[in-house]
Amino acid sequence: MYVTHEDYTELGYNVVPKETFIRYEAKAEAVVRKYTFDRITDESLHPEGTADAEERRIAEMNRRGICELAELFYLQGKSVTGESGAAIKSFSNEGYSETLDTSGHDEVTVQRKTVNIVRTYFTAEQLYRGVS
Repeated sequence: MYVTHEDYTELGYNVVPKETFIRYEAKAEAVVRKYTFDRITDESLHPEGTADAEERRIAEMNRRGICELAELFYLQGKSVTGESGAAIKSFSNEGYSETLDTSGHDEVTVQRKTVNIVRTYFTAEQLYRGVS
């Protein structure tokens, strides 16, 4: 587990409830592993106190990225249906009707946000596909 719920709350996040956090953190971890080609390890996310300031800064940014992804996936899960509180907009005009999810958590939007989060919180070296 890259980030515990305690880490999550210490970093100032509070959207994902403790009882479901592990599920969304696991999905966030899988996404990070995919985009970073398994370069991120538990050790790199939790450097020892003797690590230099840059290493600690990068580790914190990486942990924040995982928290952001967990929140995104949690909010997407809550927005799957209109009855769960998603912003649904409907209209009907002479026999034609359409319903749109305007919550910003549809699959395409979530994918774009995922890529944006990964690019924001992980370094170019971590995302580089070449041999390290």
